[in-house]
Amino acid sequence: MWRFILVSFAFLGWLFYELSGGANYEPRTQSIQAREKFADVRPVRRPVQVKIVRVSAQDDVEHEPVTRSLTSLASLAINEGDRFEITLASASGGSDLVAQQAAVAGVEIVQVPTVAVDLSKISTVAEPVTEEPVIEDLADVRKVTGSVVNMRSGPGTRYNRIGNLTKGSEVTVLRSHDNGWVKLRAHDTGRVGWMSARLLTTASN
Repeated sequence: MWRFILVSFAFLGWLFYELSGGANYEPRTQSIQAREKFADVRPVRRPVQVKIVRVSAQDDVEHEPVTRSLTSLASLAINEGDRFEITLASASGGSDLVAQQAAVAGVEIVQVPTVAVDLSKISTVAEPVTEEPVIEDLADVRKVTGSVVNMRSGPGTRYNRIGNLTKGSEVTVLRSHDNGWVKLRAHDTGRVGWMSARLLTTASN
């Protein structure tokens, strides 16, 4: 039995080895083994090549071509009043050089013209005023016709009595039921209950 188990495991191992490619096995492109073969290649920041030509104050050009590797313009030793001709080289290798020449004689202050605006002369457009429609009072106001009428908790006599109204009491009908009962609110007490519609009449009558 043990021999059979060992032979089975050996056969399965050999079968897995052959199915995975055998001696010609190569990991897939997106596998972890393939990622380890590739180094972490990241773009290296290349310094900017700056060519500086100093110009004297007597306009006698003294060419002193100097090539420096800069990462910021703060590292340039520039004195106040000096004139420079600066040529910026492209930071990306293999591309055409981008030349920027600047002849700086000092600090030039540029004044931006301002325009005075008289706010009183600006015409304002009034927004149209839309009048809200007046909703008429459509409340269904009725009066009790019976001498003493019970108010119940539901639309029917099987519901509990929660109060009563005397003849002439005004109520507002909230909604009607299919069986002829209405839900109402008494004006004097504010109590809400149910009553048969045949025991009510319109308030104008």
